Amino acid sequence: MARQRTQRMVLWNSLLGADIAEHVQLLLVFSAHAFFLSGCVVETRIILGAGQVSTIKSYLQVMDTTVKTVVTFKSSAFNMSEPKEYFINPCCFGDDVARWLAEQLRGKGYQAAEVPGQEDFGWYFRFTESGIEHCFVIGHRPGDNNEEGLWIGWLERNRGFLASLVGARKRGVQPAAARAIHEILSGSPQIRNVRWHFERDFDSGREQAATPEPSSAQ
Repeated sequence: MARQRTQRMVLWNSLLGADIAEHVQLLLVFSAHAFFLSGCVVETRIILGAGQVSTIKSYLQVMDTTVKTVVTFKSSAFNMSEPKEYFINPCCFGDDVARWLAEQLRGKGYQAAEVPGQEDFGWYFRFTESGIEHCFVIGHRPGDNNEEGLWIGWLERNRGFLASLVGARKRGVQPAAARAIHEILSGSPQIRNVRWHFERDFDSGREQAATPEPSSAQ
C-alpha cells in the first residue's frame, strides 16, 4: 500500500511539474507561510495581485467529502503484462484503459482528450463535465502470488500551477464526473469488482471501506 501511495504522489508531482513549465512567469519567494504538498511541509509566499488573492481564496474552501474520487476495478481486457517501447517505465500500463474510457465518454457526449498523457506510473486524460475540466489518472497494481492485479484510477480537477500549489486538484471534483466514469465502468461486461474509495481511506490502507458507488451515501 505504501508503494501505491508513493507512486500516486510521484505521478501527482509529475503532473504538477508540467503546469510549472507552463507558468514560469510566476514569481515565488519562500517565507513563513506553510502548506502541505505531497506530505512535505513547504514554506512559501506568493506574490499576488488583488484579483489573484480573491481567486486563491475561492480554492481554499473545505473539500467536498461526499464524493469518492478513487476507483478500483478488475479487468483482463487490457494490457497488464507486456511493457511497450514507449513506456517511461516498464510498469506504465493503462494507456489502453485511458483511451477506452475517453472514447466511451466522447460517445456519451463529453469532451475528452483523444490522446492520453503518460507519467512515471501510469496514464491520464482530461475531460469536461458541465463545463468543468477534470483529470482522470489510471495505473495498474500487480497482484501478489499470481493473483490478478488491480486497476486503480482517481479523479482530480484540472487546475493550473497556482491553484495546484494549494491542493486545488483535490477539491471541487463534481459528483457528475465521478458518476460518468462509474456508469462506463459498471456498465461494461469487461469490468468487474468496481469499488469507490475516499482518497484518505485508500492511501491509509482501508480499502475495505470502499462502496460500489462513488457517492458516500451508498
